[in-house]
Amino acid sequence: MNEIVHGVLIIGLATSTALMLLGLGLALFYQRDLPTAVPNIGDVLGRVAALRPSGFLALGLLVLIATPILRVVGSIGAFVYERDWRFAAITSLVLAVLAVSLLFGRG
Repeated sequence: MNEIVHGVLIIGLATSTALMLLGLGLALFYQRDLPTAVPNIGDVLGRVAALRPSGFLALGLLVLIATPILRVVGSIGAFVYERDWRFAAITSLVLAVLAVSLLFGRG
């Protein structure tokens, strides 16, 4: 299970890096200034579909943020599989704190 969780981290990092490099390359190609603010989450996919550099950069950041969250979810699965209920409960609490932070942590 640790190898799967490790693979998720590597894939998340590689995907995030590729998206940010693509956004940077598009900004240089179209000779646009790099964005100074992150767009709303709802606008990101629209910007990616329009091949706007800010969309790829923001999506890369979102993937980078989601990667450790996926690791926590994977760890819960690993602890449940190993029937280590104490660590599964602690890791679930960590996931709950992350979820609350994402929902209410604006600005």
